[in-house]
Amino acid sequence: MLRRILVPLDGSELAEAALPVAARLARSAGGTILLARVIRAPAEYEANLASTDAWIPPARPEERDEATAYLTRLAGWEVLAGIPTEIHIRPGPVAPLLLRLIRDEGVDFVVMTSHGRGGLSRWLMGSAATAVARESTAPVLVARANPRFTDPLPAHGVSGTPFRAIVALDGSTLAETAIQPAARLVVALSAAQPGTLCLLRVVDIAPFSAAAAYASGVPGGDDLVADARTALVREARDYLEVTAAHLRTQPYAARLTISTSVVGSADVAGAIIRAAEGDAHENGAGERADLIVLATHGHGGLRRLVAGSVAGELIGKARTSLLVVRPTAVSANARADVAGTSRTFHTEAAEAPEASETSV
Repeated sequence: MLRRILVPLDGSELAEAALPVAARLARSAGGTILLARVIRAPAEYEANLASTDAWIPPARPEERDEATAYLTRLAGWEVLAGIPTEIHIRPGPVAPLLLRLIRDEGVDFVVMTSHGRGGLSRWLMGSAATAVARESTAPVLVARANPRFTDPLPAHGVSGTPFRAIVALDGSTLAETAIQPAARLVVALSAAQPGTLCLLRVVDIAPFSAAAAYASGVPGGDDLVADARTALVREARDYLEVTAAHLRTQPYAARLTISTSVVGSADVAGAIIRAAEGDAHENGAGERADLIVLATHGHGGLRRLVAGSVAGELIGKARTSLLVVRPTAVSANARADVAGTSRTFHTEAAEAPEASETSV
């Protein structure tokens, strides 16, 4: 992870704001940065391209020359000094070409900003953004243009609060594959003091709300519904505590403060956004997060979260930066890190976490 970092660019200053955080990550791992720009193919081809397997003619020489000069100039920026860089220019449709570039060039990590103009606004504010985040074979960081990600300082935490990330979990092993990339990213961005990683599970309370309407007319029905809801919350809390205890055994966790939080909501994405924005009802302490982390596949809530319209809602509406991880992109070591978590949950008592936040 973090050996080959792709930064897609469209010529805007906001797109270029991804470079400082990419540089910080590359320095932390001795990585290489790939500067990429997708330029337009001739209109008669671009309008009909269904995939990058189709033949694409070369870009117009003047457009390629302009893109080459632009990326070469960026490669010489002081913020990238000493970091190996590569330049990649592709003509054609944005999302398919980025996905193919990620695969062909062995990209380990993608850093994109959340706003731009021209091409980047299509990537990150429309369907192409969801396609890249959902289908990328490398984790994708959608960084909002704020100083926590875009300042050129070597690390956060020199003053003020530590870097804080929320990892959204649903109880599945697939969702847990987002933990290791999240932990390593937080460590890389928090050199002065330990970063904070909050494991969050949103309990879907919609079935209980629906059942309550009928249970009220049955003797003892309200108690049965309340007991079922309490049991579900307890199971979620125990699961997070065991997951956190397992995480603390990993070498990279020595520089992390790990907490857990359970919230009840019928709106999974909305609950995650509110928790990240510091809603005290959602995450207990009312702390704002710098990053939301989620896997692109899981079961239950997370599958809806990333495979349906909610994924686009998070990218379009969440003011917090996002790290989206596809389980198939996670290394064997990362899988081994989390492989014991679900099994441990069924066979061992939960160890008490350093901090726990519960709000339902």
